[in-house]
Amino acid sequence: MPKKLLCLITLSLLCCSLAQAQNPAKRRLRPSDVYRLQTISDVRVSPEGSWISYTLSSVDSVKNKRNSDLWMVSWDGQQTIQLTNSPDGESSGKWSPDGKYISFVSSRNGLTSSQIWLMDRRGGEGKQLTNLKSGDLNDYAWSPDGKKLVLVVKSPVDTSKSKTQNHIC
Repeated sequence: MPKKLLCLITLSLLCCSLAQAQNPAKRRLRPSDVYRLQTISDVRVSPEGSWISYTLSSVDSVKNKRNSDLWMVSWDGQQTIQLTNSPDGESSGKWSPDGKYISFVSSRNGLTSSQIWLMDRRGGEGKQLTNLKSGDLNDYAWSPDGKKLVLVVKSPVDTSKSKTQNHIC
């Protein structure tokens, strides 16, 4: 059932985006139109079921860069709220188990690696939760009680000289 619900939500968000983007004047498709396409990912239903968070990605053709921001929409589609708006991009938004917060991944403020951030679902600025010095953050999840996060971090390859083994003759 959750997969069907996720597909239904994604389809409805896509239809809403297409309905808003309709242009009555017809013209041929151009290669540059690919930069106008937006993609939706990381769709998640809030624990109480009244909100849906998602990541909306678009391309800035002038800067030749993709940017992603977090949004949420009410279940009935009456309210749409942009939660983040930074040039650094945010992704992997996840609801806290109590539904009060949304965590996300970003490399804001000139950080060299992605970190986990936390923001109140009602708005405000995100707070940095992690300070990973090395390794790549691949995924994360909330504990059921909402007090901890588990991180999946890929360790960097050890490039130091290999240790030689002492052989006993």
